[in-house]
Amino acid sequence: MPAKRHTPAFGRRTFAFAVALALVALSASAAHACPTCGAGYSEAGEAGQKMLNGWFWSIIFMMSMPFAIVASLGGYMYWIVRKARRTRETEPAAQAPTASP
Repeated sequence: MPAKRHTPAFGRRTFAFAVALALVALSASAAHACPTCGAGYSEAGEAGQKMLNGWFWSIIFMMSMPFAIVASLGGYMYWIVRKARRTRETEPAAQAPTASP
């Protein structure tokens, strides 16, 4: 009987983490450009200030989305639990079998 090849889950997770870390490291130069662009827009007058204001609000919106999503899912789960409890309380209790003599 041939031996089974087994790849541990830890090895797959480590590989996925290494790939993600490499992608973040390679994209660091693109992320570094943001302050440079911001400094250029701040010196561009009123149009640049409007662009920076839009940039600011878009960043705030993107940063709030994970919290809004988690809060929405949590609220939905809470609503389901409350609904189930209410249903269970309003249903008539099951009659316990009585012992006959």
